[in-house]
Amino acid sequence: MPNLQVDRKLIFVSSDLLRPRNVVEKEKVDNMFPQFSFINHNGHLAIRGRLKTNFSYYTVRITTTDNYPYHIPVVEIVDGTIKSGCPHRYVDGTVCLMRPDEWTSTFSLALLVARSAIWLNKYEYWNRHGTWPGNEQSH
Repeated sequence: MPNLQVDRKLIFVSSDLLRPRNVVEKEKVDNMFPQFSFINHNGHLAIRGRLKTNFSYYTVRITTTDNYPYHIPVVEIVDGTIKSGCPHRYVDGTVCLMRPDEWTSTFSLALLVARSAIWLNKYEYWNRHGTWPGNEQSH
């Protein structure tokens, strides 16, 4: 499994593990991305908020799964147009921020917001230039 470089404020460190996960998740999201709110989406914990790029605003929803935090949440762009044919999306249109085997239970929802912002900026570059910037991994 590749070693992803991650800001410590976006992951669970040993002191975080002594407290309820939902409390720590809320603190991390509120501190780093106050424009995101916690919601219930189809019976699952989710966060929703807007991210701004150089050219547009996008609303992102990140929804946990039954196996969270051991399974990567689902990331969707729910407001803002994403062209068909855009790379790094699954067949159902959800966003691929990392391979599922790269996800660890120490990662937070705030980390996925940060990676969503990066993905959106890369999307806009792809939309204008026809190539996805940066290194890519096979899916």
